[in-house]
Amino acid sequence: MDPLLLEGVRHDGATDTKTEAVPDGIVYTDIKQNLVIGNPGVLTCRFNKDPIAVYWLKGIVPEQAPIQVIWHEGSKSGSRYEDGTYDIDRNFSLIIKEVKDADRGRYICRVSNHRGILINNYTDVTLFSTGLEMDPYISLQKGLPGIIPCKINIRPKIVSWKKINSSSELIKGVERYDGKVHISDNETGKFKITEDYSLFITNVDIEDEGQYICEVLEVYTYEKYKNSSSISVFAHPIDPFPVIEGCQMNEDHSNCIFTVDLPTTITCRANNYYPYIGLYLKDESNVVKSLNTQTWSNTDGTKNKSVSIVGHISRNVYTCVAYDIPGVDANKSTSVRLIRQNSSPNLVIIVPLIITSVLFATGLLSWILYRFGKAPCLSKGDIPARGDGSILLHFIRFHSLSQLQLNKCIFHNSKFYIN
Repeated sequence: MDPLLLEGVRHDGATDTKTEAVPDGIVYTDIKQNLVIGNPGVLTCRFNKDPIAVYWLKGIVPEQAPIQVIWHEGSKSGSRYEDGTYDIDRNFSLIIKEVKDADRGRYICRVSNHRGILINNYTDVTLFSTGLEMDPYISLQKGLPGIIPCKINIRPKIVSWKKINSSSELIKGVERYDGKVHISDNETGKFKITEDYSLFITNVDIEDEGQYICEVLEVYTYEKYKNSSSISVFAHPIDPFPVIEGCQMNEDHSNCIFTVDLPTTITCRANNYYPYIGLYLKDESNVVKSLNTQTWSNTDGTKNKSVSIVGHISRNVYTCVAYDIPGVDANKSTSVRLIRQNSSPNLVIIVPLIITSVLFATGLLSWILYRFGKAPCLSKGDIPARGDGSILLHFIRFHSLSQLQLNKCIFHNSKFYIN
């Protein structure tokens, strides 16, 4: 047997004694009974053979408990019978016509028959303001089992679950009876009733959203009690999310790099969520206005969403933020960095090194040629105004051999001088 479908289990754990034979000289009562204020209440008292008298008392100690109602050979009396608040039915049960706060406490059933006064037995009465309690709003996750609790404060004879459809008509869902379980309109086994009479949904779908009614028929008074819960379903977006289209994500899916030549479109999306998710893109400090926002549905009822912006070529980081995530309190984000395709931080170091090397080689070559009489001299206008022997490339003016013959050059102490 499915452990969630326990037949013949009463709400308070007691067994149904209506069909059990009561031994001679014994009185059966319910040890506990829950009653609802403002509604009728019934306390049972069962025994063997016809009685001479039945007494209902209220109190802890039988010898000191005052009598509420008496049945004696067909006639009724007692203070609570006289004022019309209590009665005894043909099964010798105590009838409380309208339960009030003063009716809580211990009730004792005393029976007198051919054997004399039988043993006393009692029922402790607890009062509730309602027959059943339910959460007004419950959120369940798609794809997982779900429970809709129905806390029943009375002893139920029948428990039924129904769902209100779009036409506001009741659809028969699941019923539970004393001693057996009956499931109607549920051939697939999607719904079950648990031991505490809650509704169990084996696999929650988006179509399960709606208003669910738990209705209970009380076992003795046949009073009906009902309450309802409004069920919403959510679907967590599939991971990883949010995703920036075209990104080669790192291991923690937190950021990536775009190498581009021109301003480019950045699109961020979240997939298979329900019912809502918020997305926006921002640069290092400001939210960027959306160029295009799209939302579309999947066959299972979940949704996809994308947000696009224009990202400008810079070293700014653009971040996509997901908020109001179904089933999650915190926001979640991922980032992309735009880098110019021909841009490289190494060029800042390489270019100066190349220039310096060229200058050094040129200066060295000029000195070697001059030293061995094969290089032109410098004129006065060619010499830098610095005395440290530096020779910059853009100050050098090479002369022809004829000019070399007209100038007398000497090289002394690593400095050039002209006579």
